[in-house]
Amino acid sequence: MPKRRVLFVASQLPFPLTSGGRIRNYHLMKALAATYDVGLVAYGADGAPGLAELRGLVGTLEVVPGPAPGGPQWQRALDAACAFSSRPVVIARYDRPAMRRRLERVRSQGYDATVYASLHMGSLWQGLGLELLDTHNVQSVIWARLLAQTRGLVRRAVVWDQFRKMRRYEAALVARFGACLVTSETDGRYLRELNPVARVLTVPNGVDCEYYRCTDPGLPPRRQVVFVGSLDWRPNADAVRELCVDIWPRVVAKVPDASLVIVGANPPPAIRALETGSVSVVGQVDDVRPWIASSRVLVVPIRWGSGTRIKILEAMAMGRPVVSTTVGAEGIDAVAGEEILIADDPAAFAEQVVAVLVDDALLGSIGQRGRRRVECRYDWRVVTQPLLEFLSARLG
Repeated sequence: MPKRRVLFVASQLPFPLTSGGRIRNYHLMKALAATYDVGLVAYGADGAPGLAELRGLVGTLEVVPGPAPGGPQWQRALDAACAFSSRPVVIARYDRPAMRRRLERVRSQGYDATVYASLHMGSLWQGLGLELLDTHNVQSVIWARLLAQTRGLVRRAVVWDQFRKMRRYEAALVARFGACLVTSETDGRYLRELNPVARVLTVPNGVDCEYYRCTDPGLPPRRQVVFVGSLDWRPNADAVRELCVDIWPRVVAKVPDASLVIVGANPPPAIRALETGSVSVVGQVDDVRPWIASSRVLVVPIRWGSGTRIKILEAMAMGRPVVSTTVGAEGIDAVAGEEILIADDPAAFAEQVVAVLVDDALLGSIGQRGRRRVECRYDWRVVTQPLLEFLSARLG
């Protein structure tokens, strides 16, 4: 009997695994491919790195150019035009005629279910068969938190306009899908508050616990701190500025030999300008594991955003403590003070970082407990089960 077919629609190619969104998309597709014939339609470029890996995973791979083939000036012009639309800019940016045509052609090949990866791609909903939306984040929550952080009348007016449009759009869109995947019960609650008729399915972010296993059982000899995250994602860029300006000087005042490495793709000039004698901006790396392994603590000073941070799970899997804000650790089922350290103002955050840098016993105990937590709760083989069970019940 031929396999049932599931189509995945993504805003970017999910390989190489250089961002949280790509990691999630790749592992969900990998889990689906064990049971279903999986197809992928994604924005990208012919010859992009990772195509060979993806062709080994999916039966059909279609790449659509976009969403910004003309570069930053072209993108700014598009965003300005979209600002007058009733839809949010970040949604209108990804809804392209070329993608709609390609999606219609691929869907005609007989897929039993379609998974739209992120709200951005959910605008391509067709109302055909079983359609699922993997939200990744609750976008209206992101915009609400950004609004709370924004200063200046003009900037607040722009953010308010986008928040208003996003809340209205997101509330209407999520009701169309057979299920809306969320990364945590927290995001599920936000989505139900937005629209009580939304059919919510919790599929947490995960980690490959075998891949992210620290091979050196000893403690890192250097007092190194690491931040990991895509640096062109605005919540991450904001977190790095907060870290370098308001938190890090407090750390080095108490631990003069401490060093901070900032790892992530596409660091803008404003982030590179934050480099000092104790702060290094590494940029994109092929493998984050050596950077986590050589550090005593991963820091996540996120002030706004939504969803759950895969980088936290990766560090915990490697037995490294994490110091995070409440927002940064939102949705992750870990005990504060035992499996993760939480602080929300710069002085308290710095104190937690200093504690791990100077206390080997604390480093070891937090790291070990965190590792046990992700092994039993967040391995990809565990967290993908709700999705597989849902599709099995609907598709057989």
